[in-house]
Amino acid sequence: MTRYLVLMLFVLALTFTGSVMAAESGAAAGDLLRVNYTLSTLGGALVRTTDAAKANDSKLPRHHGYAAPAAFGSTELVPGAPDLPQGFSAALIGMEPGAKKTVMLPPEQAFGPTNPALQLKLPLERRIPRAVSLPPDEYLKRFKTFPVVGKSVPLTPWVPAQVKEVTEHAVRLELQLPKQERFDEPFGYLDLKADEKQVVLTLHPTIGAEFTVEGKPGRIALVEKDTFTVDRNHPLAGLTLKLELELVSLTPKDKLPAGPPAWQEGYETALTAAKKAGRPALLLLYADWCSWCKKLQNETFVDPRVAIRRGRLDWIKVNSEKDKSLMERYGQKGFPLVLLFNPDGSIKERIDGYVDGERMAWLLDQLTAETVAKK
Repeated sequence: MTRYLVLMLFVLALTFTGSVMAAESGAAAGDLLRVNYTLSTLGGALVRTTDAAKANDSKLPRHHGYAAPAAFGSTELVPGAPDLPQGFSAALIGMEPGAKKTVMLPPEQAFGPTNPALQLKLPLERRIPRAVSLPPDEYLKRFKTFPVVGKSVPLTPWVPAQVKEVTEHAVRLELQLPKQERFDEPFGYLDLKADEKQVVLTLHPTIGAEFTVEGKPGRIALVEKDTFTVDRNHPLAGLTLKLELELVSLTPKDKLPAGPPAWQEGYETALTAAKKAGRPALLLLYADWCSWCKKLQNETFVDPRVAIRRGRLDWIKVNSEKDKSLMERYGQKGFPLVLLFNPDGSIKERIDGYVDGERMAWLLDQLTAETVAKK
């Protein structure tokens, strides 16, 4: 009996140790994984997939939040990356190459619960006086130009206004009525009626259509008698999702290049050397105070998907707030600006602002595809 208990304890110990070792040898946060996956709603509507056959299957319904990948086939993912939902990362951790699994992701582990504050109720009808007066500072903020008598400005996307008078305290505008009375828009259509005192704009929105409010995109969720509701939540917010995973390959994070790229700061010398060597190059124009520049350098450029591609090109960065000549040369209007150069020195791609690791890796593949093919 004693021998039997000892034997059982020994077997259990081996089993436990083996499971721990398997977990330790599986995928971990920060590793670079190549994955096949399909994400769908509980009702079977397709949300994301790397499988071209599923994406092209007319019998499979698509959720209105469906997004097609840049290319079908296994894709690179990094557990713990900011662009990956928490539940997605958790499902990947511990997996071994060749393993498959299916998990359910509640809203809190996927794209978050629905936030009622992001559901905006707006009037279908808008009445605008034929004569409008704005304070000069509000006019400047809205139209990004100084008021000049006779100048036309877009008071609304459908009805322009002309500056009639400018004083110290007010800019007087008068609406210019268009000839047409109906405007077809991506969100539906709009009717315009006018009398001597006012213009009446009436929206006829379509449920499910995209609609932008204050520069932020949303989707028309409800249309009532006098109002319509725009939902600015993520299209997948509030949904429990089904995730089907297959891990194809794994590159441990300790096998990836660590730290930032090997930046060169001598612009002319570095770009000339890259062209002479027939190598593509990346140029980052940044400012010290720019938070998006820091995010690009501290997150995107050290992302494993980007780090593994570093050796294909030369990396150059210049503080263009200090070196104004490059701002002027490349027409830089904001920070950061990234320019991707072909081996011959011509510009392949211009990236104004921030992009994440997934997008940057795809752009670097496009830049270096011809160079890699020659090797």
